[in-house]
Amino acid sequence: MLVNKRIVVVLGAGRSGTSLLMNLASSLGVSVSGDLVGPNETNKKGAFEDTNILKKSRSILRYFNRNGSALSFLPMPDNWLDSQFTKDSREILQAHVESEMRRSHFWGFKEPVTAKLLPLWKRIFKDLDVHPLYLVSLRRPSEVAESFKKAYGVPAEISSLIWISRYTDAILNAGSELYIYDYDDWFSKTDQTIERLAGDLDVPLSPVDKSQCRAIIDGSLRTAVANDDSDREAADLYKAIQLYANSEITLEELIDFASRSREYLSRYDFLQFSVDSLGKKADDLFQKLSVERKRNGELRRLNRDVALKQSDPFLYIRRKRKVSFSEGWGVVAGVASFKAREDVFRESIESVKDQFDHIYVYLNGYGEVPEFLKSSKFSVFLSEDFVDLSANGKIFSLSDVGSCYFFTLDDDILYPPDYVSVMVDTLRKYNDNVGVSVHASILPEYPEWYYERYAMYPFQKELNSDRFVNLIGSGTFAFHTDRLKVTSEDFFPDVMVDLRFSILAKQQGMPLVCVARPEYWLKALVQGEGLYQDFLFKKTIHTEQVIAHAPWGFSIYSDIVLNSVGETFEHKDDYLLSAELYDQEFIKGVREGFVPENWLETKLYRSKVEEREFAKQPMAKYKLVKRELAKYKKNEEKLKKIQRSRVYRLSLYIAKAIKNPFWDAFRLPLNVIRLVVRK
Repeated sequence: MLVNKRIVVVLGAGRSGTSLLMNLASSLGVSVSGDLVGPNETNKKGAFEDTNILKKSRSILRYFNRNGSALSFLPMPDNWLDSQFTKDSREILQAHVESEMRRSHFWGFKEPVTAKLLPLWKRIFKDLDVHPLYLVSLRRPSEVAESFKKAYGVPAEISSLIWISRYTDAILNAGSELYIYDYDDWFSKTDQTIERLAGDLDVPLSPVDKSQCRAIIDGSLRTAVANDDSDREAADLYKAIQLYANSEITLEELIDFASRSREYLSRYDFLQFSVDSLGKKADDLFQKLSVERKRNGELRRLNRDVALKQSDPFLYIRRKRKVSFSEGWGVVAGVASFKAREDVFRESIESVKDQFDHIYVYLNGYGEVPEFLKSSKFSVFLSEDFVDLSANGKIFSLSDVGSCYFFTLDDDILYPPDYVSVMVDTLRKYNDNVGVSVHASILPEYPEWYYERYAMYPFQKELNSDRFVNLIGSGTFAFHTDRLKVTSEDFFPDVMVDLRFSILAKQQGMPLVCVARPEYWLKALVQGEGLYQDFLFKKTIHTEQVIAHAPWGFSIYSDIVLNSVGETFEHKDDYLLSAELYDQEFIKGVREGFVPENWLETKLYRSKVEEREFAKQPMAKYKLVKRELAKYKKNEEKLKKIQRSRVYRLSLYIAKAIKNPFWDAFRLPLNVIRLVVRK
């Protein structure tokens, strides 16, 4: 219930001055919605129509086939108020009115079809316990017809029927006192009509208010003027309303006259039956067409998806991907796997899953989600629903995650229990302005081949302090999403994720740090060189990318480090740098102006160059395989020789005699083998 609230409802036919009347009422203190229909060619000062009420009113007429000029004069169908659509619309309109009136004690609205829908509105007013003040804008029917024709091209015959319908609806549906304002009076009796409006609204009228109202009444906007009312029925109703406005007839007499005008409209009732019948047939036909269109649309969409999937898989994914993210997830990971690694992946993910708030998993070739991933901890995506992304699947969700620490994992690494805590602590040590990795390396300043390296820091090897690097391994990478901005558009299907992350970090001025750790802090679950041998003997896009984004040298990265994290070690001496595991040599090089040894040409770099040159030789791949096979056979022969030796058999015998035979029976002969092999 809205206590002590007043509401103004402006009624009248379209093009009869309802916008002007609502504008003047607003100027005198009646609040209107903040969302109004703006000015346009047919109403240059604005229609002053509430957008929400307009849309819902028109949807009701459309639902009952009363929309459009040719149909809007027809009466509403029987029992239209009992329709579920009307009931739902009533709830929406009532909630909107209640919301508006809570903001103001005196509120109003205007919409030309309101008169037709007044039975619905009266129920709303009753529920809200408000008593509306009906202001009616009256204009000569011939002028309205002329204005309709100019604005919308509606024939005069239809305009007259609409005019009669709007005013008979207003008179018969309101059932209470109407305050009539003749459109002509605004221009011929301006001050007197403004004063009457203020009196009807029961608001004070100051000289400033009157001056503002005069400014609103613009005679130049009155372009349709006509005196010949050829439609006698409309002309007679117009005169009757004028008589009521001048208090020459009572409201009951006006209602009687409007009832006769309603009978005049009843001659068009046959149209109502035809419209309702055609409407039902049209609805049935529309439903059939909708089903057919939906089927055809799905087929076209499927064909487009197939074509896009083949031509641009990443664009296809961006359009189809739906990834959820919760603001409460502070530490998130992304990982990709392929079917042949399922058992290894299970062991890997079990080692680390409890350290994350959520993990996004992209499965290539799995076909279905394995049991060990059926948990709220995981968001799982199958390549069968998208495309096979290989390792790029680990960044599948990265475009859609919010502010968090993001880790990229591999499916063949065993992670330690303190993995996430150590990585996050290292990020915080540098104020989250770096990316950190356990596996990393340093590219030459101007590499000619992707696998050229000045230094390498494999994840299973010990590292006694942090190292600034320029290339990370994405299986052990972490960063904060507020610092490194990454989208799926930044990655290419044929480029390793390691290189793309490193290029993005360089472009965004973010240093890369290889984390200090003990030996075998992380462990490989699968041994082997992976793609290295393949890339050694063929030209790849990786080499093109690494050359295109050169230089990679110390001079570039020293500036990046200083600009991003220089303040974290600016006032630290050598003791603190060592104690806090900073890259002392790099920082010393920055301070004293020399290049650290690991950023210069090294033995490792020269060996990589030799491999590159070897790969260019004829039959290089055959020679390499032959060399590796010969090495394997030589070691195998050594092992067999040792196992036949007296020393080996003696070591087994000694092992049985000592206190812990199970362990030493294995350890002693193994040490003997190692000793002989080294010799």
